[in-house]
Amino acid sequence: MQIELEFDKNVAEDVLNYHFHPTQKIKKLDNCNIQVKFTSGGTYAICQELFKWGCNVRIKSPIELKKHYKSYLTDVLDNL
Repeated sequence: MQIELEFDKNVAEDVLNYHFHPTQKIKKLDNCNIQVKFTSGGTYAICQELFKWGCNVRIKSPIELKKHYKSYLTDVLDNL
């Protein structure tokens, strides 16, 4: 699965120093946000990682990961 994430510029320094995946490619965008792309097979582990970035990360693709993450967040809220 090809993953594309976009991180807010407010966490750019942390993202630039973070190891997401061995296949990661990181790019600073014109708006100073950070794009991270990598190939991965597991959605659960990715969702666990994304949770700590809160509102500072957006899943750009794939749509399946976005749907899985929304479901994961709903399950977390239902558990409160």
